[in-house]
Amino acid sequence: MTDLPKALRYLPGTNVLDRPMLMELAPESGAIDLPAIAESGAIVRITVYPGMATNDAVQLSWLGGDETSSYYAKISVRDPERFLDFVVPKSVLRADPGTPPGANVARINVSYQVFPASGQNMESAVTSFLFARRETSSNPPPQVPAATGGQLDPDKIPDPGLTIRFPSIGILWARWTSYGRDGRVIYMERFGVQSDLSVVIFRPILNLTEDGGEVRIIYYTGNDENYAVTSLPAVLTVTRD
Repeated sequence: MTDLPKALRYLPGTNVLDRPMLMELAPESGAIDLPAIAESGAIVRITVYPGMATNDAVQLSWLGGDETSSYYAKISVRDPERFLDFVVPKSVLRADPGTPPGANVARINVSYQVFPASGQNMESAVTSFLFARRETSSNPPPQVPAATGGQLDPDKIPDPGLTIRFPSIGILWARWTSYGRDGRVIYMERFGVQSDLSVVIFRPILNLTEDGGEVRIIYYTGNDENYAVTSLPAVLTVTRD
């Protein structure tokens, strides 16, 4: 757990902000697969909030089952028109004792507070979710050959569209999610995968992206231990010249 300076301890405000987004959270279940989280950690996204300004201090609170599985961090706003991402180390999730202690699942509560450069302190609503503590192997992310270095310029993708390639057979479904520069979802679609393990994303879907935003692509299938889990994501930054 990271200790916070006293100056950054939360002081209640009156403005309730949008809930933080757990980027690995599966909308189908409202839970997280531990194998869907990269070794670098889970991503908590803070969307652009009203009055966001340069030098605002945003403090994340991740409350697990005990002190070891809780995490706190602070980011200063540099671009008030773009979302903020916090990375919660995977070791924090692995340390969770379960809810109740010893259970196979754990409940996490995540929120954030804003200490603005000027004005009144603000707090978010709480995102509460479950994750299974079972540690199994991760499925690799899909491949997007045309997005070199994870950079996607939709305007430069020739017809018929953007090809996504998947690494294994037996995929139950895949999902494309486009986020705007402010961090909010622009478009989400779940789809099947062809027998040749590829999917083409056509122009109307590519147009539902925003410069400075992001696209995440995942799929759902069995892993090496035959557990059905969400894959690691392909994460593409949208850049338009």
